[in-house]
Amino acid sequence: MPTEIWFDAHLDLAYLQLQGRPMHLALSNVQQQEPGASVTVRSLADAKVRTVLATIFVQPWDRRPEAVNGPWCYQGHEDAYQLAKRQLDIYDQWYAAGLLQRAPQSGNNSPTAYLLMEGCDPIREIDDIEFFYGRGVRVISLTWIGANRWAAGNNAEGGLTGDGKRLLQRADELGMILDVSHLSERAFFDAIDTYPGAIIASHSNCRELLPPPLQSPRNLTDEQIRRLFHRRATIGINLYSKFLASGRATLDDVARHIEHMADIGGSMNFIGLGSDMDGGFDATALPVNLESHADLPHLAEALSQAGIAGEDISRFAFHNWESAIGLR
Repeated sequence: MPTEIWFDAHLDLAYLQLQGRPMHLALSNVQQQEPGASVTVRSLADAKVRTVLATIFVQPWDRRPEAVNGPWCYQGHEDAYQLAKRQLDIYDQWYAAGLLQRAPQSGNNSPTAYLLMEGCDPIREIDDIEFFYGRGVRVISLTWIGANRWAAGNNAEGGLTGDGKRLLQRADELGMILDVSHLSERAFFDAIDTYPGAIIASHSNCRELLPPPLQSPRNLTDEQIRRLFHRRATIGINLYSKFLASGRATLDDVARHIEHMADIGGSMNFIGLGSDMDGGFDATALPVNLESHADLPHLAEALSQAGIAGEDISRFAFHNWESAIGLR
């Protein structure tokens, strides 16, 4: 099995920096203080991850005693806007330092990072989307797990709001990509039926492969997967064990979700990786033998052992996302 280059369509890199992780260091150095860490910006290049969708992620301040809050949490829309700008500044610093690049450059092995706004709470008014587009955001998801001004999330009831439809109209005019991973089912189908632009699901798995008590609304039903393939929308496999298996996932569990999607779609042409590594969980919640991007060759080998052709593995690893995002 040849070594692959990789495209990871969902990483919360600025969020991890705000948590205090020195993202410019090698992963082995960070793990001396944070044993469960699975990603740094430096580790991506070391693992031949050539391109990522890197998020702008903020969440509401949670007043429950057990809640984990931090400098990515907001109290009010203006606060969310300012926190998103802070994360944009972090990415700009990494671009300037050469840790990331804005677009592929020949001979440059630093990962290319395109920006994904995971939840549009930082958009105070619809016109704000033009500011974020100007700062490099090319992909948006309207909401995170709850409901907001724009749509209902996967833990809420409802669909797209009138403002949400107007925001998507502006996003389409700008040529932005819509990520449907966190939408409620009703909002998902609203979006599929009304958004004329490109659609992806950056980090979602198969709901039907888990027993009913463990089926998560974060995973996609077979009908949702079918509709995405009909729209030629690429889906990123999420490596969080809870979304893959009943206990800690294995490489075979990851392969099972990929094969299920391929069976529904009739090919591997619209499936990729959207790992969400360290997106609120550490390496112990990732599949066994897949605890960082350096372990991705193990995944490629597992897919080969499952009977997936080498050219399909290469498409999964990089080329499907390359086509979906429209690299230039």
